[in-house]
Amino acid sequence: PGANGVFDGAPPSGDDIVSHFDTSVLGLGDPEGVSYNADNDSLFIVSRDAQFAVETTTAGVPIRNIDFSSAGVKKPAAVAYAPGSVNPAEKHLYISDRGVDNNTDPNENDGKVVELALNSEGIFNARVAASSDDAEEKATGRVSLTSNDLELVFDGSNQTVGMRFKGVGIPRGATILSAYVQFTVKEATSTATPLTIQGQAADNAPAFTSAKRNVSSRPRTLASVSWSPDPWLAVGDAGPAQRTPDLSSVIAEIASRPGWTRGNALALIVTGSGHRVAHSYDGSATDAPLLHVEYRP
Repeated sequence: PGANGVFDGAPPSGDDIVSHFDTSVLGLGDPEGVSYNADNDSLFIVSRDAQFAVETTTAGVPIRNIDFSSAGVKKPAAVAYAPGSVNPAEKHLYISDRGVDNNTDPNENDGKVVELALNSEGIFNARVAASSDDAEEKATGRVSLTSNDLELVFDGSNQTVGMRFKGVGIPRGATILSAYVQFTVKEATSTATPLTIQGQAADNAPAFTSAKRNVSSRPRTLASVSWSPDPWLAVGDAGPAQRTPDLSSVIAEIASRPGWTRGNALALIVTGSGHRVAHSYDGSATDAPLLHVEYRP
């Protein structure tokens, strides 16, 4: 609502504030229902083509995904956030499903409603989403933003590699339960590859640029994680061998900074030696590095 505090329509008939955002980037290609969560000033959204709901800020920043695939919903058609049917003190999600035949009458288009209990844990996923969000810096300081792969880290010399993730829907001070980056193999390699992963010590990491030493010159978190990945044996693999160890300490240090706000960007910086080759954004946007974080607000 606008200044009068009442939902009375958009101007000129009312003073409601209207905005919009693209739900396809959330994995919701055909949104069918939206419900407002007044407890968190957020939105729940469902789509006919997805077996999960997404909670976002009112500006569209993802907060968490809520998987309901086990409920057998066929065509999610609407969502509501309301008191639970057993304990009204708890708020639940209600997902309506259409195209469900409840009897033998072929002329009836029946449906059902699924009630979902919510826990307080959130899940955030985001891929590198632009050329300026992954970068390779040579030992000379030259930075490349458009390579079709990410060499971790040897490519003629040991590089410094950066990855940036935008719109991180984690509130300041959240407890980070687990976190990792998932890579996808671009080239098979098996050389011993000891790596160190740190974060950029910044409230809202800016995009990478081609300026000399734009990756290595960034201040880094005190927290760091060592990783010696197993051999990457097949192009296209994206499994446990291509997944970093737990990065909770790094993410927690960033998300606890005084200036951190949900929706900011964070960057991770990889150094070390050896050779693993992953897809970059410019090599394959759908296979670009994926940040996965589980947290408790």
